[in-house]
Amino acid sequence: MEQAVSTLSDVRDGIKTTVKAAISGLEVYTYEPDNPMDYPCLVLEETGEINYLLTFGDKAEFEMSATLYLHTAKAADGWAAIDDYRSATGSKSIRAAIASDRTLNSKANTTIVVDSARAQRAREERFFEFSCVFTIRIMVNG
Repeated sequence: MEQAVSTLSDVRDGIKTTVKAAISGLEVYTYEPDNPMDYPCLVLEETGEINYLLTFGDKAEFEMSATLYLHTAKAADGWAAIDDYRSATGSKSIRAAIASDRTLNSKANTTIVVDSARAQRAREERFFEFSCVFTIRIMVNG
């Protein structure tokens, strides 16, 4: 049975559902929220282009970026937490969470985490904010 074409909102919801089911305590936002975020969190964004000939034809392949944000009182704790989320395996691994249901609850044919980049920290008045960006590739058939 072929997978139906999902909307971008369907795919976002599928990523949110899949990641939240796999990683306890991580909030997932399908768009950057207007109000302050709960930390730690993952914020989904589009990247690259959408090829309409592929997307609304027989096949679609596109990428989304997902930015992880977290706060810690100590820099060493923040780097350790970022390492947990960037690891290929483990209970906090973003890659392992997506791999646990590559169909995103039947919203895609397959989904993979391509990479993790730009891990960084910023010092705020009373805490450190850490972030890194994951690239997620989604493939669907029509």
